[in-house]
Amino acid sequence: MRLVTALLLVLMVAPAGADTMGLFFDESDFDEDSSRLATSVGQPFSAYVVLLDATPSTLGGYELGITYSSSTVTTLSVSGPNGWTNFGSSDNHLVGYVTPLPTSASGTVLGSLNLLQFDSDWVTIDFGPSSPASISGSPVIADGASPDDLTACELFGGGPTVADLNRPPQQYRERRLGRVKALFE
Repeated sequence: MRLVTALLLVLMVAPAGADTMGLFFDESDFDEDSSRLATSVGQPFSAYVVLLDATPSTLGGYELGITYSSSTVTTLSVSGPNGWTNFGSSDNHLVGYVTPLPTSASGTVLGSLNLLQFDSDWVTIDFGPSSPASISGSPVIADGASPDDLTACELFGGGPTVADLNRPPQQYRERRLGRVKALFE
């Protein structure tokens, strides 16, 4: 029984796979706790689009579609490093970098969002493909050394939901248990 319990604990905190994209509310701590935030009504807050366990050493850009489960969340602005240029919109990132963005083993911030929520309801934030999408069904990164070399990304937490605002504690526990159950199906 102890072995099963230990295995379940390890699986619950298993690291993300290669080229995993997520959204975090801390610019340097990229874990499940920093993918959840209790917001204050009417107070802007920052979120960071992050690539974990990158396979390329530099990035030339990325593509990403972002959706919110409620219209009470709005994107005030978006920005990014290295001459970040978005040819899409605030929630449809078609991004190129003027100079390739070096990746980091601890996670690479691809872009940042300044967000605002108008109520305190639970909101999920989902990642998916951009529109138009270079690779159907998922966000994409472009290698900095060879921008035509595109890679489909995994999603943090198994996706499509990568982050939560004001998630009730019980829902958080059920989400975690659901991830563990999915590993055995």
